[in-house]
Amino acid sequence: MDVTTFTEKARDFPKKKCGVLGATGSVGQRFILLLALHPHFTLHAVGASERSAGK
Repeated sequence: MDVTTFTEKARDFPKKKCGVLGATGSVGQRFILLLALHPHFTLHAVGASERSAGK
């Protein structure tokens, strides 16, 4: 399956809103990147603990 086929099929589905908790960690940041590029999801919210404020 090539990229064109994948993106053409993505038009058949409405995008779902999603969020990431733990967004300052390495896994959270990776999820943000993957969701930002995903054709079926739109990144709606991110969250982190108070001790991660400003990161």
